[in-house]
Amino acid sequence: MRLETDRLTLTPFLRDDEAEALRLFTDPGFMVDAFEADPTRETGLARFNGYLDMFEARGYSKLAVRWRGAPGIIGYCGYAEIPIDGVMSPDLGYRLLPSVRGKGVATEAARAAIGWGFEQLGMAHIDAIVRHKNAASRRVLEKLGLSYLHDMEVEGDPWMLYRLERA
Repeated sequence: MRLETDRLTLTPFLRDDEAEALRLFTDPGFMVDAFEADPTRETGLARFNGYLDMFEARGYSKLAVRWRGAPGIIGYCGYAEIPIDGVMSPDLGYRLLPSVRGKGVATEAARAAIGWGFEQLGMAHIDAIVRHKNAASRRVLEKLGLSYLHDMEVEGDPWMLYRLERA
């Protein structure tokens, strides 16, 4: 499985990506606004293995994002399962290296993931949660057509739920 955009390639994480993924998943600058307040090797490894397991079990997960035609992971984008309104549901999420933020990469990657969700995965809607303070991520979601539904709590923290209905 592979998604391509003008600038990006999104693929499932592979076991060979572990060392590179752990460098990202344990970097506080990369993991800003994540569930883990202080990412550790253990939380990074759990995240990485969770993405591998989820893709195998569900056919979706967060995908490694790379510049098209180049090695090196610059972030991730895709789906993870979280409780939304009492039901475990796929949640669209993305996270990028600080050096590539603000260049339209999140919008481009998330647009590809939304197409994948609707066209290949048959999702009826796309949900995404975002922290109140993360204005940049809220702008990305709104640019992609997602609308704010309501506030919600995840693992004791307040988040905002956005949704895009299938056309």
